[in-house]
Amino acid sequence: MHKNKIMVLALAVLMITTVSCGSKTAGSSTADVTASDASSNQTTAASGASSGTTVAAPTVTASSSAAASVPDATEVFAPDADFDAILDSVLNLEVGTAGSSLKQAFVAGSLLDWAQGTKLTQKGIEAQITYYVQSLANTASVDQFSSNFATVSDTVQLIIKGNASALASIADSGYTLAHSKYTQAKWDTFTLAVQVVTDAY
Repeated sequence: MHKNKIMVLALAVLMITTVSCGSKTAGSSTADVTASDASSNQTTAASGASSGTTVAAPTVTASSSAAASVPDATEVFAPDADFDAILDSVLNLEVGTAGSSLKQAFVAGSLLDWAQGTKLTQKGIEAQITYYVQSLANTASVDQFSSNFATVSDTVQLIIKGNASALASIADSGYTLAHSKYTQAKWDTFTLAVQVVTDAY
C-alpha cells in the first residue's frame, strides 16, 4: 500500500514536469515566431528604405500638359503674317476719301478670300484676330478697326451675292478673286469671330 502511494506521487510529479516543459517549449516557439516576424518586418522596411521605393503621385508630363492646352492639335496657333497684313489694311482704310471705294473693294476681296479659304474653326480664327488686336496701340485703334470692318463687310456681302457693281469694283481695284463661289456660312463664322474678339476690348 505504501509502495502504491509512492508510485502515484512519482507519476504525478512526472506529469507536472512534462506539462511544464511543454508550456515552456510552446512559449519559446511563439516568442521565436514573433521575433522572426518582427525581424522580417524590419528587414522589409530596411530594404524599402535602402532601395528608395516609394508610392509616387501621378505626374503630368510636359507633352501631356501641352496637349491638354490645345484641344485640337490641327489648330495649334501660329502667327499668320499675311493675315495680319490684311487686317492692317482694314485698320488703315480711309473711308470717304478719294479712291477709298476701290481700296475698300480690294480689302473686301482679300478678306473674303482668306475667310473662304481658311480651314480654321471659329476658335482658331478668334486666336488669329486676338493676336493681331493685342498688337494695336490702344482701344481707339480697336474701335477704328471694328468700324472699318463693318464698312468692308457690306462690300463682302455684295460679292457673296454676286452683285455686278461690287464685282466690277473688285476688278477695277486690281484684285483678282481666288474663288469662283463664296459661302455665307464661312463669312458668318469669320464676322462672329471678329465680333467676339473686338467686343472683349
